[in-house]
Amino acid sequence: MHKPLKILWYILLVNLLLLGISTIFPKEGIAISDNLSIKFPSVRDYFAAKVEDSTALRIEKMANNYQTAILSEDSLQWNSALPEDSASMAEARIVHPNDLENALIGFYKKIEQIKEGQLVRVLHFGDSQIEGDRISGVLRSMLQEKFGGCGVGYLSITDPGYDRKNIRRSTSGVWNKYSVVRASIAPPHNKYGVLGNYCRWTTTGDDKGAAISLSRNEKTYQRTQQFEQISLLYGNAPADFFYTLTSDTTLLQHGILPADSGAVNFKWIYKGFGKHGLRFDFSGDKSPDIYGISLDCKSGIAVDNISMRGSSGTEFGKMNRLSLQQQIKKLNVGLIIYEFGVNVVPTVLNDYGWYQNMVVQQINLLKKLAPGAAILIVGVSDMCRKEETDFASYPNIEKIRDAQKEAARLTGCAFWDLYQVMGGANTMAEWVNAKPPLAEKDYTHFSWRGANIVGSKLANAILNDYNEFNALETY
Repeated sequence: MHKPLKILWYILLVNLLLLGISTIFPKEGIAISDNLSIKFPSVRDYFAAKVEDSTALRIEKMANNYQTAILSEDSLQWNSALPEDSASMAEARIVHPNDLENALIGFYKKIEQIKEGQLVRVLHFGDSQIEGDRISGVLRSMLQEKFGGCGVGYLSITDPGYDRKNIRRSTSGVWNKYSVVRASIAPPHNKYGVLGNYCRWTTTGDDKGAAISLSRNEKTYQRTQQFEQISLLYGNAPADFFYTLTSDTTLLQHGILPADSGAVNFKWIYKGFGKHGLRFDFSGDKSPDIYGISLDCKSGIAVDNISMRGSSGTEFGKMNRLSLQQQIKKLNVGLIIYEFGVNVVPTVLNDYGWYQNMVVQQINLLKKLAPGAAILIVGVSDMCRKEETDFASYPNIEKIRDAQKEAARLTGCAFWDLYQVMGGANTMAEWVNAKPPLAEKDYTHFSWRGANIVGSKLANAILNDYNEFNALETY
């Protein structure tokens, strides 16, 4: 019988021999004939194969843990939290600046207001990674299931090309959209809405009004189809203007909305869609700035998906602070989620101290605008680019992630490491190649399936942190 120590030494010697051959063997191989050559794996390939296999198996296991309905491209309906194993829960923990204070305490304290009939809002800011209610949709559904609430939150009047799947939206008349990011039309001023834009109808010639229609979408989260109140957020109105609200062919309300130089949040109490949905008609000689329309419950959690395509998260300083502060104050914001980074990655640098400083500036500004709200910074996701024949992570991903994490610490905010949750280096390629695919072929954006997983993991991280906070408070 062979002794275990001898077997171990034998295995080590064989591996050292193979590594030695890998070191001296020509990369292009040794030609035996015109049609035959001998090749040997490089040292990098020798180790990478084992790491990549392990990563692929882990991601495959993660995908398989999720219900088929959740991963379906067409069906996003569900009513319960997705499963998490203990290992993934540990990786997905929210990190706080120190061990003595929970940085999300402001949000958790506001949740207590729900018992008193209050509606607490979550503003989910992000780039194209969250566009179309991806990630936000699952997060909203899970938080509403836990704390109550319904509806889709705030919708911009127009969102061409990047519309969300949860509510069907169409417009008539001529609307002009002025955005703080990638503006196609030069804005007359910087009093942007909380969604990062504002819309006006044309008031020249015979065009004195416009309309927006909203209707249900059966292939989406069930709670988004339910609502108890409608809110119109507008501002900078130089004159009174008229509105008509209809459901199907039935006139619900009509009247005049007052001029106001500040921000106004006008509410109608109305429950659910009709067969064909809701239609808002607005008219007047001078259009106000329409910031958005929300569909919510009277109490519970509301989550607004605020996608700023092309943004690095550094545009908040371009927005009028007084106007933005007025809007946020009217919305009872409990949590701001700041999720940016993919637009910083293509600029590969050795140092991202400048970016860290910019994030710190933006977060400090948001804290001033919403002093009662907690802020959670979501780190950059993995991104891959083609190197020779394979796709590998950009070399600066971890530097950007570390800059975001340090910015969170310096500003006293919570941090969630999406890069680590995905699996770390080169995992975007694995998400792309997973079956079913969890990311798009651009090796940057999650697919709907992948976004559902990320949204569920983010929601679970918040809920687990909330439960731990409550346990400590009780103790």
